[in-house]
Amino acid sequence: KRQEKIPHVIIRAGDRLEVGTGLALEVLHPPTKLMTSTEADSNNNSVVLRLVWGQMSFLLTGDLEAAGEERLIKSHQPLAATVLKVGHHGGGGSSTAPFLASVAPSYAVISVGIENRFGHPDPAALERLTQQGGIAILRTDEHGTIEFTTDGQRLWVQTDR
Repeated sequence: KRQEKIPHVIIRAGDRLEVGTGLALEVLHPPTKLMTSTEADSNNNSVVLRLVWGQMSFLLTGDLEAAGEERLIKSHQPLAATVLKVGHHGGGGSSTAPFLASVAPSYAVISVGIENRFGHPDPAALERLTQQGGIAILRTDEHGTIEFTTDGQRLWVQTDR
């Protein structure tokens, strides 16, 4: 905030931050020219980050929905990730089959509250994740806190439940 003199930076696709030795944070979305005329512009302009360290990668998709996923695929940026944080809490408009095929995650994490009023995750999104095959689906409503630890070569997963 300006009054508190906290510096802020606007990030866009193509920005990259070297966090440490071999650890990079890539900004994949939003594009410089924000998306308009989608069903949910604010969701489709979510910040999408790809955290990479060695052979492990995490794709963090915010509230991205189908139109944003399509834009990402067409951008030809690297989307492959070991772990996918599923967009929009597993809403029906997220996790399209082409997007899941591009990411090809080993794990899909759905951040969702127990018995939430939106009914997330949507059964259709869960079905697309299941149909992709080979994806371990972890949900905060079922597994509690989900923690990933990596040395860049191996990945360990721990949950509360």
